[in-house]
This record gives sequence, C-alpha cells and structure tokens, in this order.
Amino acid sequence: MLNSRIDFLKPDHRALADQGYHPVDMHIHTRYSDSYTHVGHLLRKARKKGFGVAITDHNEVKGVKDALSRKSDVLIIPGMELTTFERAHLLFYFYDYHDLEAFYLKHVEKKKTANPYAFTNCHIQEIIDQGHSFNAIIAAAHPYSPSPMGIVRGIKRGYVPESVLDSLDSIEVLCGTHTMKMNLNATKLALETGKPFHGGSDAHTLMEVGKVVTYSEADEVGSFLDAIRRKKNLVMGKPTTTLMKLPAYATLSQKHLRYLRPTLKTKTVRTIKDGIAYHRPRVKAKVSTIKKRGKASLDNLSDKISG
Repeated sequence: MLNSRIDFLKPDHRALADQGYHPVDMHIHTRYSDSYTHVGHLLRKARKKGFGVAITDHNEVKGVKDALSRKSDVLIIPGMELTTFERAHLLFYFYDYHDLEAFYLKHVEKKKTANPYAFTNCHIQEIIDQGHSFNAIIAAAHPYSPSPMGIVRGIKRGYVPESVLDSLDSIEVLCGTHTMKMNLNATKLALETGKPFHGGSDAHTLMEVGKVVTYSEADEVGSFLDAIRRKKNLVMGKPTTTLMKLPAYATLSQKHLRYLRPTLKTKTVRTIKDGIAYHRPRVKAKVSTIKKRGKASLDNLSDKISG
C-alpha cells in the first residue's frame, strides 16, 4: 500500500542512517529567495543531523551554486521551485547542476516578473516539456494548497489543464508547511494516479529544515532521483506546528514586502481575469436555469388559467 511508505512521524535521521537509509529534505529555501537561511548554516545543520538537502529556491539557482562551491560532504540535490504563469508551484530536480543552470538561463531567467520570488511568465505545460528535455524530475509542490499555488485548485478552476498531471514525474505528498488533511489528499492523489512521490519541509527558516525527509538506500544524486522514479523511496515527517510557522510567515512577509506594489498589480489583474474565466460559464448556466424555470412556471400558470 502507498500509505505504508509514508510515516507522519518526526524523523530520526541517525536512526534511518543506521538502518542503511539516506534521508534528504527535498524542499528547502535559502536567502537567495524568500528565506534568510544562509547556505553555510543549512549545510552545517544537515551534516550534524545526518541528512541531505535539495535546495529549491523560488525561480533561482544561486543557492545551489553556493552550496556546491563549499565542497561539503552533504548530499546536495540541485533543484528549484518554479511558479508558473498559472501560479501553480512546480518542483524541479536535476541530476547535474550544469543542467539546472542551463535550464534556468534558457527558460526561466528572462521570464521572471517584478517579484523574482513570485509567478513567472512560464506557462505550465511548456515549462514541464522544457524541463524534461534536461531529464529533470518535475513534481507538483503541495498540490492541495488552498491558494493557486496548488495544482489541484488550478485544475478545478480551469486555469491548468487536467492533462498536466500526466506530465508530472512525482507528487509532493508530505509538505511540512501544509496541513495533515492537505497532505492526506496529496497522498490519495499519488495513489489514484500511480505517480511516484516524495516529501520535504518547504523550509523558510533554519529550524524547519529536516522536519520532513524522503529517504532511500541510494547515497548519491543520480541513484537517489532514480529511486524516486522507481518508487523505491519512503517519506517521513510531520506538518509544521502553527507556532513554528510564525517565524516563517514573518520571513515571507519581509522578503515579499519590497515587491508589494508590482505583485499586487500583477496578481490582481490575473486574479480578476482568471475569476471571470472561471465564473462566466457558471453564471451563464445559472441564468439559463433561472430562465427555464421561469418559463416553466409561466407555462404552468397559463395552463391553469386556461383550464
């Protein structure tokens, strides 16, 4: 069973290592996007606790480059979290940093907007296809987020084609910043689609790092990502408590505040446009139903008068 490979428990990294596993937190942000976490501090904690890291800064690769330049013995998976034009969040994992950098320079850098940590002008299916040309593993981040960041909301509202799910390589079934219910729904999605899965803390503060891990017997980047593709991995962790989320919320607010005006402008335009596209057919259907019921009522009244 799928859920037998996912444990909603606090991970003991050393215990997992003693059993021959290699845990990796697959979703971490650094000061190069909307976090204040220094890469050196991140690697020091990972080395001390005994887990690897996937640095997935928003629309950015500098954190990965910084980490690799330090020549640490911590397992570092090159990654990036990208916000598409449709506002859905995707996680990209690469076998090699040079592929990540080439992908970023060719397809992402010039499509960033005024807020570099927010949505880009990368359309979802197109950027997935472009990522696959670099052999990247592409996943839905926190798919049941109640905001447009979750791909399921985008599909339900018609912003994202449902066929996009077929193009994904993995589902993030356990995201530390999202609720247990959202994670259980993500687990159900992975079960229903038969997709591989993974988990990560979505850490925006150092204290969150390592709270959720994906683990397997693989001990290097290529074999670890291959283990996910082959469904030979497991996931362990717990959603972050409300108290622990407060510093993360403060960090996010401070980082995004400087881009408030352009963000609100772009978001408002897109929200109104998406909202109109979503509600127009529903309003038309509702009006049509009301008209039909009104006509039926008049016909019935007319029959009664005539009778």
